[in-house]
Amino acid sequence: MDLEHALVNECIPYIDFLLTPSITVHQCSTPEVSHISLLLLSIPRLCPNLQNLRVYGKLPDNLALDLAFFEATCGMHNLHTLNLGSSKPPDGMISRILHHLGSLTSLETLQSLYILTEIQPFAMVNHSFPKLRNLSLILQDFDSAALIMDSMHLPFLSLGFYFTHRLPRPPSPRKLLQSLARNPHLPLSLSSIAIHGVLTKRSSVPGVDGAETASIFQPLLALVSLQTLSLRWLSGVETLDDARLNRASKSFPQLQNLTLYGRVLERKRITLAGYVPLVQNCPRLGTIAVATACKSFDPRKALPAGLCNEHLQRLDWRESSIESPVASIFRCLNIMFPNLSLLVIPSNFSSEGARKSWTDLQRLVRDSQTY
Repeated sequence: MDLEHALVNECIPYIDFLLTPSITVHQCSTPEVSHISLLLLSIPRLCPNLQNLRVYGKLPDNLALDLAFFEATCGMHNLHTLNLGSSKPPDGMISRILHHLGSLTSLETLQSLYILTEIQPFAMVNHSFPKLRNLSLILQDFDSAALIMDSMHLPFLSLGFYFTHRLPRPPSPRKLLQSLARNPHLPLSLSSIAIHGVLTKRSSVPGVDGAETASIFQPLLALVSLQTLSLRWLSGVETLDDARLNRASKSFPQLQNLTLYGRVLERKRITLAGYVPLVQNCPRLGTIAVATACKSFDPRKALPAGLCNEHLQRLDWRESSIESPVASIFRCLNIMFPNLSLLVIPSNFSSEGARKSWTDLQRLVRDSQTY
């Protein structure tokens, strides 16, 4: 069942008829009205077999009602996925909310949980969440994420950390990555990780040097089961180069999705030739979103005869730069990724010539799959 924002008010009088034990999936938009608490509290009571619940919108400001909702979820013994959407718990609530959520022995996925204050309470739930395998958090800083991970040594399948504050330079994930290295389960269990900062595009603050960059991202190389790696707007990402991309490709043989973005204005250090190890070592790679200096080269001299990646269909170059003739770049792409069908290009261009080059390359990629 999906209750949209506009329909909630009309549905309240009929809630006992709409919500039944047969419902296993429910999405609910929460308008900012007081009686929405009736709907929230009715869900656990009337839908005891609910397995997947998504609440999006603003939760009521009344502190007792918020607590009552999370307390009521304790009785939902079949709930395995809880997505709080854009709902932000009021200040001072995190420890008590976690106390209730931690008792959900069936919970496998907890998404979009705001942790803006009170990080310490996570230490209190170290032995809770027995089946939790997928977790995404929205935080003010990545040091807080490190504290959380040190308190939850679980065999996670996927992790997402989303930084909320816009700063003049990207945040450093050093402490967070070190905390992940202290979890003995992750090298073999973790298949997806996303760590995203927020950055203004005008930022041009110098980043860290290459030596520090290597030490920052070294813990990631131990996560040999990764299928999805997404790093956006983090300190040091912009200094990754072809050599480090080569090492990463050898560490992640199962990789299917790769995203690496640093500062927009920074010079790109990963080149098109740096994709060769991805072709050689990551045969299942299906999407690449990497800020790249697009310089042509001869892939036939770098790859064994006939070796290519036939899975990759989407290439996101929105933060990349064209530094060779369009035809030669397309030739490189066609040899390495013969089934490439979608090229995402920048939305802003430095000149009319740049706009034409990008649109010509995009057209060549699109047309190559129509014949």
